[in-house]
Amino acid sequence: RLSGGLARLNTVYAEAAAQHPQVSYVDAWGLFSDSDGGYVDEIDGVRLRRKDGVHLTIEGGNRLAEAVWDLIAPAWGLE
Repeated sequence: RLSGGLARLNTVYAEAAAQHPQVSYVDAWGLFSDSDGGYVDEIDGVRLRRKDGVHLTIEGGNRLAEAVWDLIAPAWGLE
């Protein structure tokens, strides 16, 4: 139930970001879900979320940070 609501919110956020050239959107849901878009705690044996199911582990934070970096680095000439 929660994931369905979050998916709808993420769609709203992505659409809003697309209307502003200076705004970038990172699809974090896609980074922390299975191939069907379902919630997962771990991917390839690496735990990405803490036991509360909400907060990220260090590895999960690194995964998100890498996605953000990959998005912004080219725009700032930091490749």
